[in-house]
Amino acid sequence: MYKVKMDNRYIYHPWDKTLQINDPKLETELNKNGSFTFSVYPDNPFYNSFTEFKTRIKVISFDEKNNEKEIFCCRVLSEDMDFDGEKTITCEGNMAFLLDSIQRPYSGNYTPDTLFRLFISAHNDQMETEKQFKIGRITVSGEEVKYDESDYSDTRSAIENKLLNVYGGYIRTRKEKDGYYIDYLKEYAATLYTDEDVIKAKEKYAFATPFTKESLLYRDIFESFYPGQAKWVKDFWMPNKDWENCNVDDPSARVLKNYGDSGK
Repeated sequence: MYKVKMDNRYIYHPWDKTLQINDPKLETELNKNGSFTFSVYPDNPFYNSFTEFKTRIKVISFDEKNNEKEIFCCRVLSEDMDFDGEKTITCEGNMAFLLDSIQRPYSGNYTPDTLFRLFISAHNDQMETEKQFKIGRITVSGEEVKYDESDYSDTRSAIENKLLNVYGGYIRTRKEKDGYYIDYLKEYAATLYTDEDVIKAKEKYAFATPFTKESLLYRDIFESFYPGQAKWVKDFWMPNKDWENCNVDDPSARVLKNYGDSGK
């Protein structure tokens, strides 16, 4: 189940008939801003409260105990009204805030880590608090490279051209208690799950509990096709720790030092 807030006020609550929206659609895609669209009628008390590029909309999931978790933050991009007075609100994800800042010319030697930090720090220096990001996890690595850039590109384009297109990886934003973070992650599973999700996996899956983000991802995929049938797979495959370079705690062969050499 979900709720929707405008700033810190509900504009949709499933249990309040005065706070209703229609046709909500949330679209997220790796390394994209994402979007959220919905329709609202004049009987919603916030019908006339939307301002393009200013109003913040938050999509919030909640469970049977009413524990809330913000899953998407966005700003109103456009507002269209039909002949019946129904408004369609289109929003873009808060990663689009990176389009509002400019990367001035810079030079020096940078790794993917230090270059990402440079870009986000420059963005924050130009933006009001509501559009700033705390620098989160950075797991993409690479050698130090010399840069001498004279372009004035927006931060979103700079990250895409100088980092994503060169080193790969994924960027995402997330809400924590102390604000919004932006991560630059090497692995896909890390964009979907937090360390807390892995800790709580034992509450979700008592049998063969996943213990890494990647194993949690594949378990969720398995359960979506074969719910409750986890005992079909008796155990995890794990390398023999007595073998050379195999003393690891991750079922993925990619963590082995000789991964990719087996065919040589």
